Amino acid sequence: MGSFSTTTTAPASLRLVIGTEDREVASLDEAMGFLHEQDADALGEFLLSGLDADAPESLLAFRSRLEMMRAAL
Repeated sequence: MGSFSTTTTAPASLRLVIGTEDREVASLDEAMGFLHEQDADALGEFLLSGLDADAPESLLAFRSRLEMMRAAL
C-alpha cells in the first residue's frame, strides 16, 4: 500500500521569484531583504507578521503563507 506521515521537515531554503528576479533564501531576514529590494515591503510585512524568525519551522510557515496567497490569487 503506502504510508502516511504527519511530520514535515522544514526546508533549508526557499526560492522566491518576483517578476524576472529570483533569490534562494535561508532565513526570514533574507526573505524580507529580497522583498524590500523588489519594493514589496507591505507584502513582506503581511506575510511575515507573527512569525518567529528564530523558530526552526519559520521558513515552513512562510512557505505555507506564500502558497495560500498564490492559491487565493
